Amino acid sequence: MGVPGSSDILVDELFATTQRLQTFVNARLRVHGASVARLRALRMLASSPEPLRMRDLSEMLGVAARTTTALWTP
Repeated sequence: MGVPGSSDILVDELFATTQRLQTFVNARLRVHGASVARLRALRMLASSPEPLRMRDLSEMLGVAARTTTALWTP
């Protein structure tokens, strides 16, 4: 843990809370065949004025093309 009175403790708690929230949300979405990553990609596709290539979507998401492809495989 951090030093009392510093922001270290707050940052540690925020990180732990974020991890727990993402785990919870992903578990709830998994029941419906979705994930936070998949919904983020769908949001980008829906807001694009024209169809996106996988490569372009990967760049927008900041991930490797292989990772983007894996979002669409069961």
